[in-house]
Amino acid sequence: MTSLAQRARHLRDLLRAAEPVLENALSRELTREDSWDATGVNSFSAGESYASPEAIGLAAALYKRGLKNAPPLPYTSASDAQTSLCAPCTQREGTELRAELAARATRGEIAIVIDERFAALHPAWGEIARRANSFFIDARESNKTLSMVTALLDHLTHTPASCGSLVSIGGGLTSDACGFAAGLVGAPFEVVPTTYLAAVDAAQGGKTGVNAPPFGKNQIGLFHGAHAFHLVPDVFSTLELEERASGFGEALKHVFLYGAWPLAGDSGVDFDALTLSPQALSWQMSAKVRVVEADPRERHVRRLLNLGHTLGHAWEGLQEEGLVSRLPHGMAVVFGLLALDKGGLLRGVPPDFRSILKELLARFSPQAVGSASARETAFRRLVRADKKNSEHGTIVFVTPAFGVLATTAPADFATLPEEQYVTRLPEGDAFALFEEALRG
Repeated sequence: MTSLAQRARHLRDLLRAAEPVLENALSRELTREDSWDATGVNSFSAGESYASPEAIGLAAALYKRGLKNAPPLPYTSASDAQTSLCAPCTQREGTELRAELAARATRGEIAIVIDERFAALHPAWGEIARRANSFFIDARESNKTLSMVTALLDHLTHTPASCGSLVSIGGGLTSDACGFAAGLVGAPFEVVPTTYLAAVDAAQGGKTGVNAPPFGKNQIGLFHGAHAFHLVPDVFSTLELEERASGFGEALKHVFLYGAWPLAGDSGVDFDALTLSPQALSWQMSAKVRVVEADPRERHVRRLLNLGHTLGHAWEGLQEEGLVSRLPHGMAVVFGLLALDKGGLLRGVPPDFRSILKELLARFSPQAVGSASARETAFRRLVRADKKNSEHGTIVFVTPAFGVLATTAPADFATLPEEQYVTRLPEGDAFALFEEALRG
């Protein structure tokens, strides 16, 4: 069996060869449903050179997390494909977990991938990472590209023969990059989430991805679930307001779907400070796990977890182009929820839940910048590129009733009729929905 370092070297070089193929497909606005002949080398030329069939096969497996009938990844076994995408979650003491990771790193058993800002704010964690010769990630959204994954794979080419798994210590961007690389080389990985957003959503469920500017967010990725999820409450102590807001807004999505916040009698949710107790975080993770286990590869009911995200991602794309003010990711999702509610696409929304959404979003004063015509041009391009859309000419929105999963038995999640939670709108109508919400 090849070592992790050897597999990393192979995938690093193959990923570089697949990158122009992926860019070509993105530029053509191909969806996951479009026909893409993985052996048609001449169809995806890169300048004057042609990609190999192996590179094209890798591109097909990574494009929007995999085209229909895409070949398996080089180091994915049949047993890997059947593995749950949700890791068991264990609450750990930071001192205990650090000692365990330090011992494993000293024996050369693990490679650590860590957010460099978190390492600086938490010296005890940073010291372990430095002793383990870890890969430090500059966790800015602008860095979340294939270049980051390629650099991580390059780092892994220097791991000892004893190294068999990866450990992510950071937010959602860090776990995305770590999980992506682990999936490529066929290695297990573990997660220590250090932001609310990673804990409640991004790091659990096996969806990994990177951005492909200018074509949109998370357009390239794969499914590869973590093997362990370590919840360490004290790592959230240094989160700034925007980071807390991102996790909080994402958490409200689960509240909407289940119609409850978050456990009967739980008093650990602070709406003023935007903080989440360990109990609330555990509930959030279990809420997501139940959906993912019913639909691991997002073929039907897992789409519910995209609630608010189509317009939220559009906001984030527009803000990168200077056409709207800046919002944390979670508040962009809240904007998406409010827009759907205002447009009458959500049913049964309680007034108090709607008030919470409005009060939270108002803290960040969302505003338009520039002309409506410039926004519309950019909006149409962004929603077409959104990774969740698989249809030409219409925009697919997740529009369930409040508490849809509270009234559906977990055994029936997989058979929930699509017409109960999906609405399709022409692009012009979708933009009108966005603008109406923007006006307040």
